[in-house]
Amino acid sequence: MSFLIDVPLLFVAGVLINYVSVRFLMGRLGPGPTHDHIVLYLCGAVLVVFYLFSISLFLDLPWVEPMWRMLGARSGIDWQVNSGVFHFNAVWPPGREMVGVAILAFVSYPFSLWLGAQAGIILYGAHEGQTGMVGLLWFEKDPRTLPPPPGFSPSGQAGEKKP
Repeated sequence: MSFLIDVPLLFVAGVLINYVSVRFLMGRLGPGPTHDHIVLYLCGAVLVVFYLFSISLFLDLPWVEPMWRMLGARSGIDWQVNSGVFHFNAVWPPGREMVGVAILAFVSYPFSLWLGAQAGIILYGAHEGQTGMVGLLWFEKDPRTLPPPPGFSPSGQAGEKKP
């Protein structure tokens, strides 16, 4: 996790959470949980994981040392701030500016996850029967088997009555 990639990852996670909820979990968990409950629980679990790793990296806790070493960083805070792309002087203890940036980034986590979940609703719908924008882009069934629209006549004469 790093400040550079956390926000886009959380957005994508929000979209995937909505997709999984609508396509795989709705109706299979019994009559109790609604779409909103499922999305809320999954988003909460994702946020716990992101906060756990991100704050641990920022605080340079020893249990995440194998992770930042594998990523080629000098420390957890170095990976969190620079992400292997930038070269800011990220050392422990961080300055006031660095702490301010970290707080701003951590506060943006739920918002970016929520935005992703909203995008997922637009793309995939919020209920089992809804297809969202993705359903408008292509047919999930063969279009030749769909019923004709009202007022359509195969002969080309609209509104023609058949005996």
